[in-house]
Amino acid sequence: FPAEAEEILKKYISAESLSDFVTFITQTPAANRRHAAFAFPKLDVKEARAEVHRAVRLIGGVKSVTYSKDAKKGGLQNVQMTSGMKRKRVDDEGKEGEVDVPHISSLHEHDGCIIVQFGADKQPRGAWKRRKKGDSEKTKFQTEFSLFKENKDTTEVVSLLARLSHGKNKAFSYAGTKDKRGITVQRMRVDGLDASSLYRLNSRLRGIRVGDCVAKEGPLRLGDHSGNRFTVVVRGVSETDTDIVKSVESVSKDGFLNYFGMQRFGSPSVPTWSIGQAMLKEDWEEAFNLIMMEREEEHVTHKAARKVWAETRNASKTLNALPSSMYLERRLLLSFKHASGHPHHAAIMSLDRNNRLLYVHALQSLVWNKVVSRRVRKYGHTVVVGDLVRCNVPTERDLEILRNSVQNEKAREYVCKRNAVHVVTAEDVDRGVYKREDILLPLPGTGVLLPQNDIGQAFEEVLQELGLNDSNFATRNVDYQLFGDYRLVYCRPSDVSHDILYYKRDEEQLVPHDMDRLHGVEIPVDIVRAGDPGAKKAVALSFSLPNSTYATMLLREVTKKSSQELCHRFFK
Repeated sequence: FPAEAEEILKKYISAESLSDFVTFITQTPAANRRHAAFAFPKLDVKEARAEVHRAVRLIGGVKSVTYSKDAKKGGLQNVQMTSGMKRKRVDDEGKEGEVDVPHISSLHEHDGCIIVQFGADKQPRGAWKRRKKGDSEKTKFQTEFSLFKENKDTTEVVSLLARLSHGKNKAFSYAGTKDKRGITVQRMRVDGLDASSLYRLNSRLRGIRVGDCVAKEGPLRLGDHSGNRFTVVVRGVSETDTDIVKSVESVSKDGFLNYFGMQRFGSPSVPTWSIGQAMLKEDWEEAFNLIMMEREEEHVTHKAARKVWAETRNASKTLNALPSSMYLERRLLLSFKHASGHPHHAAIMSLDRNNRLLYVHALQSLVWNKVVSRRVRKYGHTVVVGDLVRCNVPTERDLEILRNSVQNEKAREYVCKRNAVHVVTAEDVDRGVYKREDILLPLPGTGVLLPQNDIGQAFEEVLQELGLNDSNFATRNVDYQLFGDYRLVYCRPSDVSHDILYYKRDEEQLVPHDMDRLHGVEIPVDIVRAGDPGAKKAVALSFSLPNSTYATMLLREVTKKSSQELCHRFFK
């Protein structure tokens, strides 16, 4: 790393940022360079940015420089450099010359942040890399990035990113969807699109930002994350400070019932589980029509488009009425329009696999919630004989019960390898070996063991009420062959903290989000104290939860309010 470049950078960036940049330049593996990028901290002063640009240009050495005294071109923004090739450049004094930069090939600015990237900047249409059979290096690594979004659905954002980059939705992968009603940040991966191309999308995005790109191997899968960190503001609180502290301490110590939240089930008028129910019954026309059905809570333009389908069943007319934001419905109708034979089935299968699984997983979640309620009503919060609990190594007795209970060979292999569960015995209960935090209930499927008590019968009863049975989870379609899984009945949050705030205006932002912190933005909150005329109380609650655990269920326990009411009262 050139000493001259290091001396220049010391003047404008912190020692920590400089160390990170030196590591980026000197230690990024060659196989990762196509996806790698480094963003300097934001520099508001133009002269400072020019100096940083000049320092970066020194990396790799300047082989020849010739100046023209009369050159009047200025600025170093949006510099494109290609490894080993000489390019005309203009220095800080407006002098024109030639430089050779053998290592850095892309240097540009975005919102005052200078971004440095390896690799060529010119790519095929839409910046997507063309794949060749046997090209293992290109297919091995993907670009992982952070996605910031505000009041937008995850699948909607993915569709937008794919459209703007002339790619496909399936190239993007993520570990889970984040709520639409909130400000969220999550990691994603994209295959075939490099970091520079992703950064350029920011200028065309509203309420969305992408950044912090690194190279990673393979796509993300649903559930490939350890959990989520939440900051939730509950407004209009009437309880005393003492009661608030007691409620927060109680949920921090004892946890809460680990129900799937209301957002898991989508619209109240057309819940996602009902679509999953139709799919498991292989009633594709019913599933299609449910997706297209009018929803009471939707915008009037969305309602109008759905009404066209309900009245005409004409895909072309409905497509003409669809607003641009209805990405999923548009994709569904386009496939239906051009399909032959079984158009409803073909249309459903045209959706991304994650979207399709969302519907059947919602059905599993509904069954699980119903069984949890029955168990709590019957046994309360105590461990009883026949319960399933988590354990590191199942006993021979446990494995024998598994082998006898699971009939499907593939499912049996899956459950014996992945799920270590223990069936509680009378001796376990007498000795108090297990606590309520250890109790598991299975998500229905062909590869799970049911509780060895009457709660196992409750699963069968709930499925019968929905017109289903075990055979529906063993469908011929591999996408819906659900082996099932296990989920803890109780969840205890970690790193719980809270602040009591006061405000006057309901639209007032009370806590900073990640983008505010990144740019050092201070929240302009008026100083309001308890007792001031018009003062209202709010509680800012921060906590961490494991994956697939819902903040609304924790809030339900803290506030003692119903889930339906809470869904409309908090901002994330």
